Amino acid sequence: MPRRADPGSVLVLAGGGADLAADAVRACRNLTRLGLRTVLLGSHPAVLTGADAAHAVYAEPLTPHFVERVVARERPDAVLAELGGPAAHTVLAALRSAGVPEKYNVEFIGADPDRTAQGRARRPRELPLPGGTFGPAAPGTGPGRGTVLVLGPAVRSGADADHSCREAALALRAAGWTPVLLAADPRTAAAASDAFARCRPAPLTVRTVLEAVAEERRSGTVAAVLGQFGGPATAALAPGLADAGAPLSDLPAGTVRTAADPDALGRALAGAGLRTAPRRAAASLPEALAAADATGYPVAVTRPHGPGGAAHTVTGPAALTELWHRRSGGGPLLVAPALRACVELRVDALYDGRELAVAGVLEYLDDDHGGTAVCALPPVSLGASGTARLAEATARAARTLEVRGALSVRFAAAGDALYVREVVPGTAHTAPFTAAAARVPLARAAARLALGATLAELRAEGLLPAGGSRSRPDTATRVFLRAGGDGDPPDGTPGGAATAAGPDFGAAYAKYLIGRHGSLPTKGRACLSGSGQDLRALILPARRLVSYGFELLADGDTFGALRRAGVPVTALPEAPPAARSGTAAASGDFPAVRLLRTGQLDLVLSAPGPADDPEEAAAVRAAAARQGVPCFTGVRALSAGVQAIGAVLDDRVRVAPLAACGPGGPARPPERTGHDHEEKR
Repeated sequence: MPRRADPGSVLVLAGGGADLAADAVRACRNLTRLGLRTVLLGSHPAVLTGADAAHAVYAEPLTPHFVERVVARERPDAVLAELGGPAAHTVLAALRSAGVPEKYNVEFIGADPDRTAQGRARRPRELPLPGGTFGPAAPGTGPGRGTVLVLGPAVRSGADADHSCREAALALRAAGWTPVLLAADPRTAAAASDAFARCRPAPLTVRTVLEAVAEERRSGTVAAVLGQFGGPATAALAPGLADAGAPLSDLPAGTVRTAADPDALGRALAGAGLRTAPRRAAASLPEALAAADATGYPVAVTRPHGPGGAAHTVTGPAALTELWHRRSGGGPLLVAPALRACVELRVDALYDGRELAVAGVLEYLDDDHGGTAVCALPPVSLGASGTARLAEATARAARTLEVRGALSVRFAAAGDALYVREVVPGTAHTAPFTAAAARVPLARAAARLALGATLAELRAEGLLPAGGSRSRPDTATRVFLRAGGDGDPPDGTPGGAATAAGPDFGAAYAKYLIGRHGSLPTKGRACLSGSGQDLRALILPARRLVSYGFELLADGDTFGALRRAGVPVTALPEAPPAARSGTAAASGDFPAVRLLRTGQLDLVLSAPGPADDPEEAAAVRAAAARQGVPCFTGVRALSAGVQAIGAVLDDRVRVAPLAACGPGGPARPPERTGHDHEEKR
């Protein structure tokens, strides 16, 4: 197909990595400035930040089926795969083989048809290299209120902090300040250069910040230094900057010290009537094992301020060792007692010193594949009264720590008891997701609050909605999911960050699972393995799977519990003598693993108890990942998967752009996706 001389619209495919997705957002912004109508499609949470960059944004899986449905709906002149990574090249190869370019009169650009199988591509001359931008840097604003130095991320941790810095700069410019960025990573400067008057590349230390302040003072007034948008490593500079006399306006040194010390945080919040679960920090595997032994198994393990999200419940030393080695990026772990029937929640909020506004409440599910926690906004199991309770607890924490601007508080709700897991002063890694899903400009409002504005003033200006937060469970019209992996694995590797949106939780979770595994079975064989109190909760989702046409396999306590409850179930084939003699760990010859290897399983629940073999559970998860079979590590996650299968069968999984996307105007009604091999086998 000949290249169009004057394409009027482009569909940009965003890759699964944070940097590729951020580059795709920036490409849409540049192409829009050139007069093209742009559509952005991808499943990384960074895609949600493209609301002001593209005419339409689709948080959809990057699969041939969903890409074709968006092409059919938007009818672009071209599809750009350059920033989609290997997955996008594979998708375009499949669509080209299916005759999609001729069917919809659309051109595939940015990929060489003869090299897509290797994931390599030609770079179009019309686009800048990753890290570049069209046009000059934003000029300083005129009213002369002074310069505000914004500290970028001190340690690279994805695109979330980059987006928060850019949003803060846009708010500062609109209010008359001149924003200047101090960035340790050139990718941060590239992502935000169009919003800042100047970008200063330098490692983030107390010395480099003081040098930047001194240089800016030579040409004018430095009104403030803002550190709440760069993440925990940047916030950790606050005590040193305060001791050196820097005009840090948003992070009091005492606040940062208290939030970073579990014992100090517990004492401070106890004075406000809040409870914290006792935690022990572990910087090495021996320390983690010792902390778990002292606490008593099962334990809840988290990363301080980390992108992993909810706590991982660990039942024994072997499972803790596996989790330690599986995590990426290094850093310490926090070990706390595991709370029974615990629901993990996070509140992203704004505080002006007197009033709190909740931007969004996120509820974490059990991790579905041993390491990737999935959260939903609005929360699945929380009503208006529960949201009000969380808001009151968050306000107490904000007052106690003297936060001004953004904050994020993670809670654990166990029955009537509410525990504070952590408090993050500033914008957490979930801030861009919450801002896009709840349609609350979190970082923009936080920047204004840090410099003295109040929530009432921001509502009067129209920066914040007049009625308060739009994320209340009783008013939400769409459900958004975010899965945050530890770090940012290569494109297409399980465990990375992802997002999905749908008219209800089941539809959104179906999209997430399809994007993660490539398909979502609606019939076949399911192997279930639970333990303890999980067995009672397993009965209802097991019955639903049977009603959908699944054959259930189980052994041990799980088989007995399902059979006593009247659920049709078949005994899992016995392990061979080698496995029973204890050599299965080396060979991986467990019954479920053998069935997975031979393609005889379509869905797996692996939720071992303290008495179960952690090596068998690890082998089952690994085999499921290799085969692309959905594997759930908790009964709550399995129940969510059952809802997702129901959404596919009821034809509720549809493509639809996010509402209120930049220059695109109101979104059209969702389009049915239909059923095909990607949604059921």
